[in-house]
Amino acid sequence: MNDYAGQRELIAENMMMNICIELTKYLQELKLERKTHLSDGKKAQQSLESTYKQLDNSKKRFEREWREAEKTAQYAEKTDQDINATKADVEKAKQQAHMRMHIAEECKNDYAAQLQKYNKEQNQFYFTDMPLIFNKLQDMDEKRVRKLAQTYILFADTERHVMPIIGKCLEGITRAGTNVNEKNVSPTSPALLVACCQPWLALLEQH
Repeated sequence: MNDYAGQRELIAENMMMNICIELTKYLQELKLERKTHLSDGKKAQQSLESTYKQLDNSKKRFEREWREAEKTAQYAEKTDQDINATKADVEKAKQQAHMRMHIAEECKNDYAAQLQKYNKEQNQFYFTDMPLIFNKLQDMDEKRVRKLAQTYILFADTERHVMPIIGKCLEGITRAGTNVNEKNVSPTSPALLVACCQPWLALLEQH
């Protein structure tokens, strides 16, 4: 029985040292790696959202300045056709219209640049960054599955290694049980006491 218990204890020790501790450490590493990949994805998304806000602000400014440019252009045309307007009034209105149109053109160019930047970053996000992150997460999950499979194999090998010894222990237990004569063995009989103390006697002899 002691030999049998010893083999089971050996399996438990191997499970703890070679499987449980190693597997726990590996899963912690995978957890940190997964956190890093998700953080990279979040950063890429935040960057895209920031670029979109810049694009939206640029668009609103362009629309606002374009409306102002149209108003000043209409006012300049109206002033030019007004017979009561002085030459200075007409010139001033035209200068205002020209200035507003120049500002509107600058806003238009900025909006076009922001739109191009957003389209490029959006393409990078959906077709490069996120697929790469998803592939890394998939590879990580595949590694996790492979590690678990290796753990199962290691457990089976450990169990298989001690099975012959356990088999011999069980055979010994069976023989001992078969050879017991219940009529000749009482709780205080010398034979039973020797059987119970045999492992301890053997241990003392070794030392």
